[in-house]
Amino acid sequence: MIFEIRLHGIGGQGVAASADLLAFAAVQGGMWAHSFPFFGTEIRGGNVTAFTRISPDPIRDRSFIYSPHLIVIFSTHLLSEDTWKGAREESVILVNTSRSIEELPTPPKGRLIVLDADRIADELPGCRMGNSVLLGAMLTFIPAMQLGSLESAFLEKFSSETAQGNITGAREGYQRLKAIEKVV
Repeated sequence: MIFEIRLHGIGGQGVAASADLLAFAAVQGGMWAHSFPFFGTEIRGGNVTAFTRISPDPIRDRSFIYSPHLIVIFSTHLLSEDTWKGAREESVILVNTSRSIEELPTPPKGRLIVLDADRIADELPGCRMGNSVLLGAMLTFIPAMQLGSLESAFLEKFSSETAQGNITGAREGYQRLKAIEKVV
């Protein structure tokens, strides 16, 4: 089965980098994966959508992802019908926000989960951005993905100090979502 993920954010939030790291971590863990971003001409501040596919088998489909298993929204400024368009009944929509689920618009399909990844990152030593927290949280929904693969990806892609900050963030995001999943 190919697991499809669509990420929405604003340029500078690390959306494209997150998609790439997720795909790299999947490959580190023995899976097949690919990712690619889609954005306008703005360098920072414009809308960014990134796509990642992960599978135990080779992936031939290189198109946009229209019906994702997981939708990750990095900024509540982007909450709209466009961001959760194509969500399935079984889709998970993970939103980076300090607001409660009750304060957010309700998608027509899918299960909405909130996580204040930016606040969590601010509270952790060495963790500069919420995207590493969101990456760890995403792993709770992706079959056959292990936190260790993501940690290896951080260590290979970044300096030791930066990698450790990202690993701390990813572990925290993973643990927070595991706790939420037990409650739900």
